[in-house]
Amino acid sequence: MKLVFLAHPKFINLPSMERFRNLLVNGMQQRGHMVSVWEPKAIFFLLPFSGNIRKWLGYIDQFILFPFIIYIKTKFTTKKTLFVFLDHALGPWVPLLAHRPHVIHCHDFLAQLSALEQLPEHTTSTTGKLYQRYIRWGYSKGKNFICVSKQTQRDLNGLLPSPSKNALVVYNPLNPLFEFLTQENGRQFFESVTSLELSGGYLLHVGGNTWYKNRIGVLHLYIKWRSLSNKNLPLLLVGPPPTADMLALIANNKYQNDIHFLTQIDDISLRYAYAGATLFLFPSLAEGFGWPIIEAMSSGSIVMTTDVSPMNEIGGNAAVFISRYNKQVEDYEQWALKIAPLIESVCNWNPDKREQQVQLSLKNAKQFNVIEVLNKIENEYKKINNTFFQE
Repeated sequence: MKLVFLAHPKFINLPSMERFRNLLVNGMQQRGHMVSVWEPKAIFFLLPFSGNIRKWLGYIDQFILFPFIIYIKTKFTTKKTLFVFLDHALGPWVPLLAHRPHVIHCHDFLAQLSALEQLPEHTTSTTGKLYQRYIRWGYSKGKNFICVSKQTQRDLNGLLPSPSKNALVVYNPLNPLFEFLTQENGRQFFESVTSLELSGGYLLHVGGNTWYKNRIGVLHLYIKWRSLSNKNLPLLLVGPPPTADMLALIANNKYQNDIHFLTQIDDISLRYAYAGATLFLFPSLAEGFGWPIIEAMSSGSIVMTTDVSPMNEIGGNAAVFISRYNKQVEDYEQWALKIAPLIESVCNWNPDKREQQVQLSLKNAKQFNVIEVLNKIENEYKKINNTFFQE
């Protein structure tokens, strides 16, 4: 089978999209398929400008120049080529290839929902709303979709003019690097990486400063829990440096020396961080999938996450669930006060209870096996291509 993957340009730096692209390209090549990747090249983006001007110059490369390249290249591709859009955000290109066999991978529709003012925690600018409308117009011309979760599938069907009959759910695969480690080994190794005292355990969060990651909510949970507990476990936040709001919150409490933001942590070290954690906190407001949940589970960590989809979908029966923060009905103080006792309870689990939960986590993580995921995607590619020429 001949596959053309349409990808985000490398100049906009989307690490998660780059990993997804490499996963599919390498996976399909290993299965004997003929694979090529089409992506915009930086031309206007290289002009000596910065900030928003440079971003808009990048849009010229992506949505004005690149469509001409797609049009020309398509003339020289065989009819049975399957065109694979690696993200629904590439929607503006879809109408160019809607008459050919194609499929659109859908990750999360948070930007789309925000543009439609369906997410009160986040607002979108006027130009942002226009951009998201442009994307929606494009992918709405598509026929076949692969969604990373049932929540993404529901969002897609709510955004299309009519629900799609060809929207398959295939979960993202787990990076094989994240395998079980003992808690002791995890703490010893991560101590050597961070030079922190971690032998007694710690609470962990992994994620960026994007609004839906609710990183400031993690801080509120930790501060409230510490005020109610006799334990003095530190909080480790793996990701970018804190925002000004986070720094202000930390500066106004007595636990500031126990809160550590850790940047430049590679995946090998992250595996040990997961394994050594007393509790992995992941109170996201929303996600497209929720990679850290299964990474943590596969590494042997106890996961506490939000009881909404897709977090409860991915966490299954192996996660400890908490209510989602909703600023329309409560403030962070009220929300944290409800959850802090549950954090205390989990931190006090006896070894048998903890081991039971770890085994549930390891079992749950097995369903995200990379080979099985690639097999499902390959089968769907074949089905789409065959069906197109039977119609």
